[in-house]
Amino acid sequence: MVPIEKKSYSEIKKFCETNAQENECTFYRGTKVPYLLPSIVPKKNNLDIIHLLKIEKKLLKEFKNIYPHKFECDEVTKDWLYRIRAREHELASRLMDWSHIFYKALDFATKYLKSSDEYGYLWVLPMNENEIVPYSDFRKYPIESISSSYMLRGVNYGKDNALAPHRQFVQGGNFLIQPPDLITTSLNMQPIFSNKLICLKIPAKYAMDVRNDIIKFEHEDINQDLMIEKENCIDLICKSLNEKLLYSVSNKIDDYLKTANP
Repeated sequence: MVPIEKKSYSEIKKFCETNAQENECTFYRGTKVPYLLPSIVPKKNNLDIIHLLKIEKKLLKEFKNIYPHKFECDEVTKDWLYRIRAREHELASRLMDWSHIFYKALDFATKYLKSSDEYGYLWVLPMNENEIVPYSDFRKYPIESISSSYMLRGVNYGKDNALAPHRQFVQGGNFLIQPPDLITTSLNMQPIFSNKLICLKIPAKYAMDVRNDIIKFEHEDINQDLMIEKENCIDLICKSLNEKLLYSVSNKIDDYLKTANP
């Protein structure tokens, strides 16, 4: 898969709208890096999959202890809702968040690009209906039974912030879940995705123009500051948990490997 360079908002919008018309469902994700890995996998990962899954389990357990909302539903759906809420608060997870609105993902791809960055990346993922699990079917898919990749589709939040918390409005409410054996392989390197996943790369020097056009043409200034939420203390706790249970463990192993292999 070769990334396609786009320099203007109009080019990107036309491409995304044309692609969406040709597919059943399309999801978008914006990144600063040319790969797609879930947050449970550190950038410099020295942990095997079994270890990562154990850490994810510990993280979720800690989150459940501090999250104030209780869900009234079956146990499988409840587990997914906790996982989704945890990911919305930036807890490291196998879940990878995607939006169904391209310019929200584009905003993530182009915001905070540094002068040292060459590109921002907008990923376009067409999926068939049989690859999508709506909220009403969560109970049929316990995470232990996941053997294929699925998109968990929550509420399609619109532009009315009153319908959902700000973080759900910004993030989109859709989450890709994959079998454990695939989580350390970038999506664009996986055969099942490499033939349909599209990557648009936006040169950093055009990022500000693209962002200004999002406001101009979509009449929306996307505020990514999730800390305006009343639950911002949960965000801080999740950040601390990530550092304590995931990043510090990976760094210790990295230090050990450097010592063992000078």
